[in-house]
Amino acid sequence: MSQPVSRRGVLHAISPDLRQQRGDVSLLVWGELAQWLVVDDELRAFLERFDGRSELRRVLRRHAKAQRRPLAEVEAEAQPMVHELLSRGILRRQAQPEPQTPEPTSIANLTVNITNRCNLRCTHCYNRGHQSADAPVEALVAGIQGAREILDTDASLVILGGEPLLDPARLLALLDGCAGLFGQRPVVSTNGTLVTPALAQELARRRVEVQVSLDHHLAAQHDQIRGQGRWEQALEGIQRLLEAGAYTILCRIYARGDEDQLEPYLDMAAELGVQEVRFIPLRGIGAAGADPGHLPDQLATLRSLVALLQRRPELAGLLARDWFSIAATLLGRGRGRSSCGIGRRVALLDADGTVYPCPNHSAPMFAAGNLLEQSLASIVRSSQVFEGMRQIYTVQRYTRCATCAFRGWCAGDCRGEVLALTGDPAAPSPHCAELRAVYAELLWLTAAQRLPLGERATLADGRPVPRETFV
Repeated sequence: MSQPVSRRGVLHAISPDLRQQRGDVSLLVWGELAQWLVVDDELRAFLERFDGRSELRRVLRRHAKAQRRPLAEVEAEAQPMVHELLSRGILRRQAQPEPQTPEPTSIANLTVNITNRCNLRCTHCYNRGHQSADAPVEALVAGIQGAREILDTDASLVILGGEPLLDPARLLALLDGCAGLFGQRPVVSTNGTLVTPALAQELARRRVEVQVSLDHHLAAQHDQIRGQGRWEQALEGIQRLLEAGAYTILCRIYARGDEDQLEPYLDMAAELGVQEVRFIPLRGIGAAGADPGHLPDQLATLRSLVALLQRRPELAGLLARDWFSIAATLLGRGRGRSSCGIGRRVALLDADGTVYPCPNHSAPMFAAGNLLEQSLASIVRSSQVFEGMRQIYTVQRYTRCATCAFRGWCAGDCRGEVLALTGDPAAPSPHCAELRAVYAELLWLTAAQRLPLGERATLADGRPVPRETFV
């Protein structure tokens, strides 16, 4: 049990970066701390009394007098509250901020482009034009196996392309070679058109999560993006995965104007019987950067999704790692971050062994080394590219981010998209104002217990939601 705070102690309340009022309550947000509270007028006034000059006993006396309440009653309520505020950094025993512990440099998410070859030519492909030869899979496996010292114990492995299923033997060899290295189940992201019954069985036997990109609940709209007949092929692949018992995720990239398509898509997913749905925003990277006006309206999408799930809560069970659920989970953890993880927590291994800081920084200028020649640990810790990312990509350096109330969660949004659209790695996100409104809305909804997102402790098959999930 916590020891009582000394009544002679002098405490200082950190000023919030944001104050919003709705009715008789206020939302207070501390960006540097990644903390927030929704408080009534009494608690707000109580916080404001901690000026860094008055002892706790005087603060309590003043508050009891102002509220016309017995001092003993106020003291009894205040002790656990003061402990909580101290633990969250909102109250401090000194006015100066405590030194921050640097974020670790260890990989929580390794993405592998097992090949850059693909059987489709999708209109919004982020990887279009990125070509490299396929290194022998044995060499890639050896390089990943040698990376144990830089991998988190619960690190995740995501296999992309190109299309990973173009070469099933190569894919299965990589999965077998990495078995036991990662704390999370591997995720294989596919367009679903090349799933055979035999391959579905092999993936299910290895307990792989298979994420299938299905861009619409209607065939015609999906095929406009991925090619004629591809919706039917993907649907057949999904059914084969489910019949084999593979954990199957539907992935839907959404754009501006797609808000009314969420419900029929979730209905389709529920009817198919998949375990999970991921809604991921279209990013202005690669081919999608040609039309920034098509990028999604995140606030409109959030409001549409929340209204849908409040009306049909049974659909919420399909969501756990979509963009909004991840954001809501981060807001509830009380743990901030100074960057999106680039340079410290994520890495991309390309098909030829080249290591990049992330899938959205895979241009030649970002090549940091090759796993066939160096260890992943030495590349991440010592390469000029990764070191430069750690220096450049920190939220305190971004224009307008340094004082934003939501910087501890947003961390400047996707820096790959910012760089692609502006050419300036420190520029604000093109969605900056919109995201501020989104995060504020998420906090109000959470406080009112009206947010059916980010609350699930487990995935569809009972496993915990991963500690860190990267979109």
